Amino acid sequence: MTRSSNYWGRFWTKRISRRRVIATTALVCAGVAGGAVAGCGGEKEQVSPSGTAGPEPGEKPVYGGHLRECETYSPTTLDSHMSIAAADLPYFWPIYDSLLTHSPEDGSPAPQLAERWETSPDGLVYTLKLKRGVTFHDGTPFNAEAARYNVERLMAPDTASSVAAALVDLDRWAAIDEATFQVALKEPYAPFLLSLDGGLGMVISPAALERMGKDITLQPVGTGPFRFEERVVGDHVTYTKYESYWDTTRPYLDRATIRTVPDPTVMFTELRTGGADLVVNIPLDKVEEEQRKGEFKVVAFPHSTFIQLIFNCTNGTMQDERLRKAVSLAIDRETLCKALYSGVGAPMDQALTSLTWAYDDSLDGYRYDPQEAKRLMEAAGVGDGFEFTMPAFNSLENDATAVATQLRDIGIKVNLRSLELGQAMAELMSGKFDVALFAEMSPADPHTYFSTYYDYEGNKRANSYVRNEDPALLELIKKAVRVTDREERKALYSQAQRILLDKVYQASLWQQGRARGMTWKVGGFVVWADRRNHVRDLWLMS
Repeated sequence: MTRSSNYWGRFWTKRISRRRVIATTALVCAGVAGGAVAGCGGEKEQVSPSGTAGPEPGEKPVYGGHLRECETYSPTTLDSHMSIAAADLPYFWPIYDSLLTHSPEDGSPAPQLAERWETSPDGLVYTLKLKRGVTFHDGTPFNAEAARYNVERLMAPDTASSVAAALVDLDRWAAIDEATFQVALKEPYAPFLLSLDGGLGMVISPAALERMGKDITLQPVGTGPFRFEERVVGDHVTYTKYESYWDTTRPYLDRATIRTVPDPTVMFTELRTGGADLVVNIPLDKVEEEQRKGEFKVVAFPHSTFIQLIFNCTNGTMQDERLRKAVSLAIDRETLCKALYSGVGAPMDQALTSLTWAYDDSLDGYRYDPQEAKRLMEAAGVGDGFEFTMPAFNSLENDATAVATQLRDIGIKVNLRSLELGQAMAELMSGKFDVALFAEMSPADPHTYFSTYYDYEGNKRANSYVRNEDPALLELIKKAVRVTDREERKALYSQAQRILLDKVYQASLWQQGRARGMTWKVGGFVVWADRRNHVRDLWLMS
């Protein structure tokens, strides 16, 4: 399975027009080379990796209107400093801007609230020059002092921020003047600037935080294109246009509502019956038929979200490495992925997806070998079979059932527990599981993944998830994050992946297939493999 190592070449975007709606876009298909879709079905097409939001030539944005979007998951919080799930991000983007974002062309850091930045020669001091004239939704100014306050909150032990692990190497931070914010690190940290794109860089109004404290999740206040209007937990979040937004061309919409609809079939029904303008996940077996009919815009692609098994390596059955290997060997990734995602998903052969620049196609990756799985079970003294309990997100019930059914064929009984996102995350953090089926997103920098799961010294989540201590793996993680040369980092991550393939602390399965659907009224839509369907760039045509 040879794949290009060009990560951001795979984070391409595709703007959808009425003239061209394709079955599978050239975003992140297995076997993509040079931008053409190979082996994924649908029309083969070259796609320009421009990635910039805004109208196509001849398209004219329309101001006004209320967009209704459906997402799969409900947010765990609206406090960007406390998020524990990538599923929270679509709910954050309307409210918050980040200090930095990233370029869709090559994945490098790009301006947002920080217009430019400088890095000291030793890679320890970052000086950010901030936009002037930006205000929070409560009317208070965004400035260097606000940035300092946010970092202070993230780093405070009392905050117990679950996203602050990426800032553990901060030595000091200060507001130099009104528009200059400076951060000094204890040691070089290669992905520091990219870490400011997301929860770590999303700034919250200090005045609102002083007033509300941890209750900020009930009334979040950022600098983003929309103000928070209301949330009905488990149902929807509604946003209203922020009239004083610093980008005077955005947003186009007056209001946006994001509803939680876990079932793709129900989501599609909402689109068909006029209950939604845009849905992020429609049944893949409906894609070809709906594209033929042309009633809606539909685009399908392998998504950056991937499914993995996480093994509890310190308690219960999965302490035995042979049984972890047996489980991984007993899963036919290619067959199950094709069946689950109608040929749109992509089976994985190592821990990282082929999206990331750290993917190494020279590795001897996962394979399907049920005979070897049985041999390992016999060697472990459970040749007649064994059982374990497996929690999974309720939206991943089909994936979990497919895995459980196949494992049953070699005598492994899986007791499934289908849980809401928040319940599943709590169970993972508590360690009360044998094996968990879990969705993760392919990160812009591989350190995000490795630190979350395997930095048991610096990240409490690593202790909670995989629950293993591997000094050799930890040393590679620490070394890779201090190195600035990408090829050298890639070599280190390849070594780390070899350890994961050998020890099977986790087992990646496949990238999910996804299909977006929307009415023809939706304009400005761009497909991003990392889910960035920013409502700030959408409009509704009359």
